[in-house]
Amino acid sequence: MKRTKYLLVLLLLILMVPVQGQTAKKSLIVYFSASGNTQTVANYIHELTSFDISEIETEEPYKGDFQTIGERAMKEMQGNVLPQIKAMDVKVSDYTTIILGSPI
Repeated sequence: MKRTKYLLVLLLLILMVPVQGQTAKKSLIVYFSASGNTQTVANYIHELTSFDISEIETEEPYKGDFQTIGERAMKEMQGNVLPQIKAMDVKVSDYTTIILGSPI
C-alpha cells in the first residue's frame, strides 16, 4: 500500500505542474466507488492536496458484498447498461484540473 501511495503522490505532482503562462486555478477530485476502494484513494488524495472533492452516485446504490456488486456491474457492462446517476452539486466548469477516479 505504501508503494501505491507514493505512486499516487508522484502522479499528482506530475499532473499539477502548471503549464507555462497558466495561473493556478481550482482543482476537483470526482470519483465513483462501488465497493469503497476508489473512495478510500480519493479521500487520501483529498487529504494530501485539499482539492475539492465530489462523489458520483448512482440513483440505485450498489449494495451487498463484493461478489454481489461485481455481478451487478458485469451484467450492466454485458448489457451495455449505464446506471442513472444523481445530479452533482458542483459546477465542473469552475475547475481547471479534474482528477477522475473510478473502479477498474
